[in-house]
Amino acid sequence: MAADFLPMALESPALCDALLALSSSHISLVDQSYSVVALEAQSNAIKNLTFSIKSPSDQITWHESNAATCLAFATSLISTSDSQGWHAHLQGAKHFITSAAANSRPGGPLKGVDAFKVTPEGRWVLRNFAYHDIIGSISTGRQPLLDPSYLHDISEVIDSYLGVATGLLIHIGEISSLESEPSLLEYSLVSEIDRSVSFREKCLRLENELESWRCPIETQGSLASMAFAYRSAALILLYRLVRRDLPGAIENLEEKISSQVTEALRHISDVPLGHSPEAALLFPLFIAGGEAREDSQIDLIRTRLREKANKRNFQNISRALKVLESLWNRRRILGIEADWAQILNASGEELVLT
Repeated sequence: MAADFLPMALESPALCDALLALSSSHISLVDQSYSVVALEAQSNAIKNLTFSIKSPSDQITWHESNAATCLAFATSLISTSDSQGWHAHLQGAKHFITSAAANSRPGGPLKGVDAFKVTPEGRWVLRNFAYHDIIGSISTGRQPLLDPSYLHDISEVIDSYLGVATGLLIHIGEISSLESEPSLLEYSLVSEIDRSVSFREKCLRLENELESWRCPIETQGSLASMAFAYRSAALILLYRLVRRDLPGAIENLEEKISSQVTEALRHISDVPLGHSPEAALLFPLFIAGGEAREDSQIDLIRTRLREKANKRNFQNISRALKVLESLWNRRRILGIEADWAQILNASGEELVLT
């Protein structure tokens, strides 16, 4: 959300131009006359970011604003369906985060994510980075660039992207890391047995933690509904992983997946169109859509995604619906038990669900 970048943009020409490019590129999706403005702003932002990099500073504000600039670039490319360039900018943001240092305690300087936690702006950048890093990893097959444990002490706020659901990114990130590891079938017999035991323990722990997760007691309305939709999506991801690698690790997998699809859609239905939390519903809609079997469920997901696409015209939303339509058609018309990951892999293009 551009407004959260503004305090840093006041002191960073690169970030200011990146935000102009972000806004212009979004407008250009419905009005092509803004395309030139977007390209000019992006060019200026890249020039200013290059100039900033050539004049490094130890100030934490330098790292924060440059990381935020990279995140603005990534956000712009995701919505315009650039399936490759967005991740390069995310890697740039990671560099500015991990190379930071802040002298704020007698014991020595804080480094990396700990340095970013010193200021409100830095904490917001970390949450924004985590959102794109972790959710982006789900549909691209990449491991998250940073271990999500840094979120533990900065997620107890109402975030502009995820409301009260930021803490769930820790669990989703761990599932994503497990997902991108080699399949159990690729291990030798002895190592496969060892990993099977470890894998089962991790999955049962994650299931227990997700099932016991609750919103802060004062959370109401759309914020709570969005958070619980994310929890259901996380559980669906976990069960998909178990189904692929070790089906016997958790009993009644298909019933549990079906139950969480129902739960996710129930909570999504409680988020009114146009409310702020709706902006972050692409992820749970897509994950639930990949396992939806009933016509009523598919119709609900199709309708919500079409409404989101018509309202925002973001290309990743349209592409998500296209992938799901292909999946549903293969199941219904061809009788093929397809999977959205297979469809994405065959296309050679990436889809980012942020």
